[in-house]
Amino acid sequence: MNSFHADSDGKAMVQPTGTLQWLAENSVDDELPGDLSAEHDYYLYGTPKRADTSVPR
Repeated sequence: MNSFHADSDGKAMVQPTGTLQWLAENSVDDELPGDLSAEHDYYLYGTPKRADTSVPR
């Protein structure tokens, strides 16, 4: 994976980076619902939530 940066002259430079480094630099620390995996249909498609929403934590 490569990342593109501009040098002092404004020319594009390619700087190789690893996938894990890219993930670390672009990760987001959002609050996700605790039942996301159990209720993915609800969050993705808008289907009704399931009756049993107990999710082991």
